[in-house]
Amino acid sequence: MFNLKNQKILVIAPHPDDEIFGAGGLIAKAKRLGSKVYVLYMTVGLSKDFSKSGSSTQGERIEEIKNVADFLKLDGWDIGRYPFFKTPILRVRSTFGVLQRRLLGAFLV
Repeated sequence: MFNLKNQKILVIAPHPDDEIFGAGGLIAKAKRLGSKVYVLYMTVGLSKDFSKSGSSTQGERIEEIKNVADFLKLDGWDIGRYPFFKTPILRVRSTFGVLQRRLLGAFLV
């Protein structure tokens, strides 16, 4: 079993809401035990859903992220800036380097 007390945890989610489906219980328990939790969303964009309009805009998805981050008391979150499924591997490596430096800055504090 992992020690979740007073740790720094990075959750990587392909899309908004995947952090809840994949790690929601872990996030809640880690926060309850005093850990700092950060989430990196790899993509945020237009998505089909069951709303009246049939889809959510990027802006609506970002607002959802903010609401969830507040509810879960996340210590930070960020969004990958490239659509990775259409991105050449060199750009993906470069992007991961930038995101790694940005997010690891929070871990080094």
